[in-house]
Amino acid sequence: SADRELLEPDDLRGLRRVRVLSFTRLAGWLRERAGLPPLRTLAPAVRPMLLRRVLAQMDPARLGPLAAMRERPGLLRQLSRFVGEVRNHGSEGFLEAVAGGAGIGATEDRPEFVIGKLRALADVYEAYAARLKDAGRRDPEEQLFGLEPLIAADPELAEWTLFVDGFLSWTRREAELLTALARRGARLEIALCSDPRGSGDLRVPFRPVLRSLESLHARLARAEVAIEPA
Repeated sequence: SADRELLEPDDLRGLRRVRVLSFTRLAGWLRERAGLPPLRTLAPAVRPMLLRRVLAQMDPARLGPLAAMRERPGLLRQLSRFVGEVRNHGSEGFLEAVAGGAGIGATEDRPEFVIGKLRALADVYEAYAARLKDAGRRDPEEQLFGLEPLIAADPELAEWTLFVDGFLSWTRREAELLTALARRGARLEIALCSDPRGSGDLRVPFRPVLRSLESLHARLARAEVAIEPA
């Protein structure tokens, strides 16, 4: 395992408490420390199958422009990705804005076809979420929710140092968890794939990385977390 490979070199004998964690494994570890059972999640490969069943049982009128696409190759894969994005970024605002219709109307930039597709996606999402709840399962992305109380209640986290490989960016939820850990007192050392010499050039490939870093800086500043320059 990655943990074992880190501990094999002789010069790392003092780092016997190293853990290699993805955000998902971090969530499971926090729940384990709190004495909670793991969440019963849906396997990613199963989600398109459940979506297929949902689409087959929905009234074509509710599907709007999606009704004609039900048999197209790749639709289930795209819908599964859509569900994951909504879970990652928060479903409440999306459903309030689209399914509830609050403040949404056709404009020159948002033709009626686009609005109809958004509302159809919201209906599919709601039907899928209800089906998932009936099955007693959660989406994989939901493992990252509900962790702030566990972080706040764990006194040992203030003694830990986390080396975070940000690579290119984080989802909003991942950034919120990093902020919660830093607020609790954990020391974070974050590395991103970026060249500061290109920070003023919007055309460089890694400009999105710098935007992610700026966004995290703003979150940490709002949380009154001290930030040390690299």
